[in-house]
Amino acid sequence: PIRTRGSKWYVSREEYPGTTYPPFCSGTGYVLSSDVASQIYNISESVPFIKLEDVFIGLCLDRLKIQLEELHSEQTFFPERIRFSVPRFKKIV
Repeated sequence: PIRTRGSKWYVSREEYPGTTYPPFCSGTGYVLSSDVASQIYNISESVPFIKLEDVFIGLCLDRLKIQLEELHSEQTFFPERIRFSVPRFKKIV
């Protein structure tokens, strides 16, 4: 956690007392199966809230004992629009 007041990502010790966050996805979006999204929703009220939503999702996943998968592929970012295709989407997910 960043403990420097004034930082965009500042988190106080009261908000999060730990010294490290569990793994989390940093970015503007995530791809989750509907069952995992539902599990996150169901457990979210029992996980102490933190204003950084990507870290909060990581805390929920940690509580659920769900590990993140790293994708190392040229297909994880699309700078241009792509046509929707079920076979192609399945490869991404």
